[in-house]
Amino acid sequence: MDLVSIIIPVFNSEKYIRKCLDSVLSQTYNCIQVIVIDDGSTDNSYEICKEYTSSNANFELYHTDNRGVSHARNVGLEYAKGKYIFFVDSDDYVMPSYIEHLMDMGNYDYIGGGYRENNEQGWKKEYRTYHITIEDFKRDCRNSWEKVPSVHVCGSRYVKEIIATNLIKFDEACSCGEDVRFNIEYFKYISSIAVSDKSEYIYCLHDESAIHKYWPERLKEEKEECIAKEQLYVQNDSFNYIRYVHWFIVLEHYYQYISQKKEAKAKLKEAIWDPYFRQCLRYCMKQGTLDMKIAAVCLKFGTYSAYKKMYEIICR
Repeated sequence: MDLVSIIIPVFNSEKYIRKCLDSVLSQTYNCIQVIVIDDGSTDNSYEICKEYTSSNANFELYHTDNRGVSHARNVGLEYAKGKYIFFVDSDDYVMPSYIEHLMDMGNYDYIGGGYRENNEQGWKKEYRTYHITIEDFKRDCRNSWEKVPSVHVCGSRYVKEIIATNLIKFDEACSCGEDVRFNIEYFKYISSIAVSDKSEYIYCLHDESAIHKYWPERLKEEKEECIAKEQLYVQNDSFNYIRYVHWFIVLEHYYQYISQKKEAKAKLKEAIWDPYFRQCLRYCMKQGTLDMKIAAVCLKFGTYSAYKKMYEIICR
């Protein structure tokens, strides 16, 4: 049985960390090394984690100054001894067969799966069982985006040797999107991908979740992420679909904060007229879905609010 290393970064997670660690402790696959990295917590997280490491020989606890989730994960990679790597966030948890199921899928360089929100009965992001070579993945970026879960590192299995040999690390200067950037770098060195139809990772959303934070530099960071993907995929017109997806992540982010953040309106305008993302307008008009075509018409004339109103009327 191959050893698996599970890396769990922790920062001020006293409300959630017991459920997270209990779920890892309850895994049906028991050849595991659990690496907990306390990222300078100021609550009782560290003390709670010590309880688990003192009573479980395969649990290890390390403490660092507060330098962010990317640094904590990089520290965890340095201590990982397993053939395979899994990442679990401290405010999430996993179902008992989570590790075992992904391990049973076979000898693939990357295995990803779906997830649920908040509990075992929560909304599910599901994928179909899928196998693909990295060459085919790079050629068909639109299908690759939809069929392969590559946005998050949690919920996926990685090969330690590939990470170590190629010095792959999380970008500690990145304030959002660090998971995708790690995956882009990892995908440069792999040959095979598999996707599970199970959704056994539980993302727990709450007020402190990163998804609920305003990111002033969202445009800059999404553009950098998109450009990195552009270098990974074989170049063809379908990449404009990826460009469109990233653009709309930016637009929707700024739009939802217009009434809360003074600068959001100016940021939204800057994003609408960004020349890099506007390159996808012709593709959206010719090959996009109905909502993409509506968006392209509105954005051609510089309005996102009109798209939101038209979408509500026509697409719903």
